Amino acid sequence: MRIVERAQLVGSPKLESVDPAAWQAFPIAEMFKRGWFEDFSGTLPQARKVAGELIPAFLQGANSQYAPMALHRKSVRSSGQVHEAAIAAWEARVRTLADRNPPERPFDRDLLSAEWVRGLVALSVANDGPQAAAGYLREVGISLVVERQLPGTLLDGAALCSADHHSIVAMTLRHDRLDNFWFTLLHEIGHLKLHVRPGEFAAIFDDNDSPAADKVEQDADYFAQEALIPEANWNLAVSRFTRNEKAVMTDAKRFGVAPSVIAGRVRREANDYTLLRTMVGAGEVRRQFGL
Repeated sequence: MRIVERAQLVGSPKLESVDPAAWQAFPIAEMFKRGWFEDFSGTLPQARKVAGELIPAFLQGANSQYAPMALHRKSVRSSGQVHEAAIAAWEARVRTLADRNPPERPFDRDLLSAEWVRGLVALSVANDGPQAAAGYLREVGISLVVERQLPGTLLDGAALCSADHHSIVAMTLRHDRLDNFWFTLLHEIGHLKLHVRPGEFAAIFDDNDSPAADKVEQDADYFAQEALIPEANWNLAVSRFTRNEKAVMTDAKRFGVAPSVIAGRVRREANDYTLLRTMVGAGEVRRQFGL
């Protein structure tokens, strides 16, 4: 299921005009627990009582012209009911973190060339590849923000444009595996290159376990798949048919990617996630971001 909000930034409703009861739909307890109400020193019961002040201030702090409740055009890939308030809160937090340390250069999607993408994928072979990817993205005006998903959401990542001309890739790392990290990262890069721009989408949110139900998601899936292992290479892959560790290591060396990337592709295409469980880099991502 895809939820698309199409209201434009110009003429969007002010936060002050929102029904005060709507603020209670936000995951106040979890936001309080994570310390997101940074200027509030009260208790959780007190936070609930003043939610009508805390939540709007929190959203306004994420650049009011891009605040989630302003209903800029956004898209949510999900296989179930979307907890819109939780996604709005998560988006605001991501934007706040990104804007505290923006890249030095503005984002230009023309910099996302085939050569640049190959350089990003090549980082997958490094032990600190995910961490190194953050610096690589900053060089082209993209902030990489890691923030765990909120309860009620199954987000893997998001692609967003920012108010000050840089772009954001946000990831939850809910699946702490290298294969999932690289696929999700390239999927969101695909959205930035193809879909996130003025007149199209300001934000796209993804549960990548859900089916790609429309062309936007199909295009991003294809972009990620081709970036990681081009079809011409995959047609030559031994591991397509011989699904063992030796075949995966052989293909990884031939194609210049991490074994986890090959193993992840094998598992996805076979739709069998019991395969190659020791080769997908389980437990190897969150620790690189201090989680």
